[in-house]
Amino acid sequence: MNYKKILVASDMHMTSGKDPCTGVWSATEDFFWDNDFARFLQFYENDSPSLLIINGDLFDFLQVLIFPDEEEKKKYNISSSEINLKYGLRTSENASVFQVDKIFKGHPVFFKALSSFISKGNFVKILKGNHDIQLFWEKVQERIVSNLEDLAEPSQKHLIRTNIEFPPWFFYISGKLYVEHGNQYEYTTSFRNFLYPYLPFEYEDAGKQIELDLSSFLVRYFSNKMESVNPLADNIRPLSKYLDEFWKNYPYIFITSIGTSFRYLLKAFKKAKSISRMKKKSSMEDEKNNELILAEAEKYHPGETWFKEALLKINDMRAEPILSNGPYRFLWNMIKTPLKGLVWVLPFYLLFLLPDLTELFKINEIGNDIIRNILKVIFALKIPEILIAVLLAIILISIRTWLRKKEDKKGKSGSDEVRIMIRENALKIAEFLKVKCVVFGHTHYADIKNFGNGISYFNTGTWMGIFSPEEELYRNAKQFTFFLYENDIGRLLYWNVDRDCPEEVVVVETEPPLTQEEDSIIKILLQRI
Repeated sequence: MNYKKILVASDMHMTSGKDPCTGVWSATEDFFWDNDFARFLQFYENDSPSLLIINGDLFDFLQVLIFPDEEEKKKYNISSSEINLKYGLRTSENASVFQVDKIFKGHPVFFKALSSFISKGNFVKILKGNHDIQLFWEKVQERIVSNLEDLAEPSQKHLIRTNIEFPPWFFYISGKLYVEHGNQYEYTTSFRNFLYPYLPFEYEDAGKQIELDLSSFLVRYFSNKMESVNPLADNIRPLSKYLDEFWKNYPYIFITSIGTSFRYLLKAFKKAKSISRMKKKSSMEDEKNNELILAEAEKYHPGETWFKEALLKINDMRAEPILSNGPYRFLWNMIKTPLKGLVWVLPFYLLFLLPDLTELFKINEIGNDIIRNILKVIFALKIPEILIAVLLAIILISIRTWLRKKEDKKGKSGSDEVRIMIRENALKIAEFLKVKCVVFGHTHYADIKNFGNGISYFNTGTWMGIFSPEEELYRNAKQFTFFLYENDIGRLLYWNVDRDCPEEVVVVETEPPLTQEEDSIIKILLQRI
């Protein structure tokens, strides 16, 4: 299919929206701009055939905190054991279908516009992300299609079913474009088997469930609690600043939420450990996941070995899910940065313990007055200590650089910053698949990176509101960013709600921050000087 335009948007994080009876929005809702998105689709809907790719996290299933009544339990076949009135529903297929219906009811304008966009002869592909992994369920996909059909004119219903698709992993145009959500390259949001994310066992009373990532547990047991008090909780960047304010203003809720999160996380680690043991005996989920990867390869390049190998390499690039590594590995990842910083800077602190070097080297006993006075000035200015500190800094930073290069040779990212790490993975994917343009979402930050040789990376940001004091100068809280691919040229744009038209995004290139140990070394050098 040759599309006039390809639009890529991501990270709406829809939940149950606005109650149609009371007109009140859910406290966990992050997407309030249905009318703006509708006008965005109307702007492009007459350029058919065009393609809209929703690149992951359209829904946020775990933040849908509406529960089925007795009649709905029967209608959706949801057992009582699947319902936790404090923390939400489990991830079964039936529970997820119920949540999809609630999201549709809470966002009628959005889905009416989506149905209209398809009815005009356009196409939609919905990729799953870490917050809507439940899109894996076939019944969930079918319910989305049938709900959109209900919103279409009778004469256009057939287009809904034929023009919407749910790719299991990515969208790809040979030699040109690759689109993926991007959560697999961050260890807190990656899944062992993204294409087949089943838990390797069934609950007796709830059936098959999805194996969640670490961030999902944090949403269920921590973020949802914070948002019930302040709906802006997960919209403020950096999140550490909000957590600091939340702790100051609501210490009781903060402490109890942290305690609950920790308790349930330990249970999650315990379950993940048992799953790992089970998978050593039987790796049916792993095998099925690999089968689906090979099926994707056959879909795009039948019989071509290089493409199969490339997709398997990309799958192997995923960050190892932190839950499968156990609680000790998780705690180590939490404390390793400050611990490494302490180890690296400890030699510099020892410089403060040096005795008076004029006494140590017996400067006062030197007979030559000129030499003695020069040395006294040198030692008074602490020049020997500074030289020692500079030498130590050069040695330690050289060792750090060597270790990073060694990690890169092993295929590991040398950066702990998500933005830089995802860029590095995008470049590898472009080289593996021989494409010129790689598009991710997931990070919520619009980003552009030109790697040279015609290879570019774009991040579509989010359609949530993001409040970041550091970026208020050039970035609106309503980012509404999207990627436009037209005539083999990719651009990052944003929807200007005041003018009802697309405009160029302002992306400011910043240097990667120093690691904590490097930053500490410089601070100590300055203190010493």
